[in-house]
Amino acid sequence: MQVTAAKRAESDSPTPADSPTPADNIPQPSAQAPTQPPAQAPTQTLAQPPTQPSTQPSTQTPTQAPTQTPTTMSVSAHELSHSFPGTGVLFTGLSFELHAGDLVAVTGPSGSGKSTLLSLLAKWEKPVAGSVEWSGIESVGWVFQNPHGTPGRSALDHVVLPLLAKGKTRTAAEVEARAIMARFALLSVADRPFSALSGGEAQRLMLARAVAKTPSLLLVDEPTAQLDRSAAHTVNSVLGELALADAIVVVATHDADTRAACPIEYDLAAYAPEGLVEESTSEPAPESTGESLAEPELPGESA
Repeated sequence: MQVTAAKRAESDSPTPADSPTPADNIPQPSAQAPTQPPAQAPTQTLAQPPTQPSTQPSTQTPTQAPTQTPTTMSVSAHELSHSFPGTGVLFTGLSFELHAGDLVAVTGPSGSGKSTLLSLLAKWEKPVAGSVEWSGIESVGWVFQNPHGTPGRSALDHVVLPLLAKGKTRTAAEVEARAIMARFALLSVADRPFSALSGGEAQRLMLARAVAKTPSLLLVDEPTAQLDRSAAHTVNSVLGELALADAIVVVATHDADTRAACPIEYDLAAYAPEGLVEESTSEPAPESTGESLAEPELPGESA
């Protein structure tokens, strides 16, 4: 009985084959290869076709250079009134506006204030009432009743001098001076000394010299007052040459032919108090500061 029990116990014990081995407790690697991410083909950049210019108009406004507005030349009178002590009012309520290219006659009987108005426009005098305004005026030129020149100097040199003062060479100045003198019918006397000129020739020479100076505002005071009718006619016949595109020209006159040569006229009799002007009324003449009696010597000119 003891032997049987021992065999049973022995048969119930595990056999070496059934016992776990150390290798059974170590996890074994999988037989499958590790999963790798799929290889991707390199990305190819396709060539882009060249950009074609758009046929649609651009909505962007192009940048433009600032536009420069040319300077407008003008002389304006606003409700002018003037008088001198002891003379009473010469004119009142006078208003006008002049522009480049205007050739204007200021008319009226003696003592109506024609020369005085020129002085007001030049700003030599200040009006008793009203104002004078300039725009684009850079210089003022004068031609007076009595022509002033240097007796021994040629007519040509009188026109050449202001051109030399602008920096022109003698040769260039003479060419331009002769062209100006031709406009005033003076070429035939270009080489004569001033003292040998007639009254009409001398006054036309003063007009030619004024043109050579190219003032913005040219004031001509009674250009035929000291001339006989024949000489005055030679002056009036060339007054149209004073209508310069880049200047304003105002001529004070009581000469009917001079007035007729000017497209614009202002009659001061219409602006006198009650429309009356006393013929005996006197007015001071403007000082001749615009034209010098003695002029500087030209190069090479002997006294």
